[in-house]
Amino acid sequence: VFSQPSLPGWDTMPATVSQGFGETWCLDRRSVILLVPSVVARLDCNVLINPAHPEFSKIHTGLHQPVYWDRRLFGA
Repeated sequence: VFSQPSLPGWDTMPATVSQGFGETWCLDRRSVILLVPSVVARLDCNVLINPAHPEFSKIHTGLHQPVYWDRRLFGA
């Protein structure tokens, strides 16, 4: 799990801080899954999956849920 206080600037643009963190995480293969906070919805998390990790093949998807996009997200 990513800790916001441990990486100042994770939510700024351009996204060089978060991109650098993500690239290092992926290359180091620290974990197969990383939970990161959503910049758009601060109470939500995004799940990053590292396809380079040795345990990647053990990941299986579960129950599929439809995604409903609210038009307000697109400035309508």
